[in-house]
Amino acid sequence: MLVAGNIQGTVGQTVDMKIVLDNVTTGLSGFQLTIQVDNPSVAIIESIVFPSYDPIPSLGFTKTDPSPPTASTEVTAVDLLQAIEPESPSPTGYVLFTLQIRLLLSGSQTSVTVSSVGKLNDDSGADIVAQRIPGSVIVN
Repeated sequence: MLVAGNIQGTVGQTVDMKIVLDNVTTGLSGFQLTIQVDNPSVAIIESIVFPSYDPIPSLGFTKTDPSPPTASTEVTAVDLLQAIEPESPSPTGYVLFTLQIRLLLSGSQTSVTVSSVGKLNDDSGADIVAQRIPGSVIVN
């Protein structure tokens, strides 16, 4: 399951939203994901921060255009050193990356949708069928 966090803050603030892959039972070979802020007048993706710590320091990350700040972008990664394996599942899931979301419009709410664009594969190359849970952004 792909999970985007729920965040809130005030206008002008930049808030972190973690994107987590949960219940990985067959490992991960890589992914190509699309991230979309449903209402870009409320919030926008300021930047994408990739993990440089355990449990997945060995993913090879690339961003594809358009680069932040934007309302929509794609993120591609490959598990080069097989850090996400079925033998060592994380009970809390794996943080794939963190979105830094800038809040723009007071008294508003929007969703952030993360979806696969055809590539969310396990170690054998098979598609991981991941339920997607959109994150919410509330601007106070």
